[in-house]
Amino acid sequence: MKKTKVKIALVSLVASIGLGATSAFATQFGTAAAGASSTETAQLYYFGTVWVYPKESGYKQGTFKYSRGGKTLLTRKTTYYSNPSTVAKMTSSTATGGVWDSLNPFASKTTFSYNHTK
Repeated sequence: MKKTKVKIALVSLVASIGLGATSAFATQFGTAAAGASSTETAQLYYFGTVWVYPKESGYKQGTFKYSRGGKTLLTRKTTYYSNPSTVAKMTSSTATGGVWDSLNPFASKTTFSYNHTK
């Protein structure tokens, strides 16, 4: 009987770890024409995206970054030509990137921020 309880507990633990590793939480900001998103997987890895459709939004650049405890962990940009005559020819641009979270339970939170410029 004891062996059965230990096996059930072990199987439950392995299943919960396996299911937890596939969980993800995504947040989207902005609009379809100029926005950003961040996806957290298993409370361990963050993947960010920023996008810009200049003709629809009027923005030429988008930036996002991840930081923790005042330190920048990752910065990504999308940029366009500054020549106004080419704005009508621009379609879209996307930048992506990811960072690992800290395994230290007392570490500062990992934060995501983004910006668009005209």
